[in-house]
Amino acid sequence: MGRLEYSKEILQKLSFDKSLLEKEYPKLIKLLTSKEIEALNAWYRNKFGIDPDRFLNTKK
Repeated sequence: MGRLEYSKEILQKLSFDKSLLEKEYPKLIKLLTSKEIEALNAWYRNKFGIDPDRFLNTKK
């Protein structure tokens, strides 16, 4: 399983809890190339109807 597929699997499993997504999304994109990040974002928007970039703008 590649890094992109791994990231998709993790996000899908965590999609029930927004706070978990906010914590894990930034960690996952650190593992990916810019092309993989674009693909992951497109997949996420298509799958969940939410822009995942918003998780990068949250303040802890």
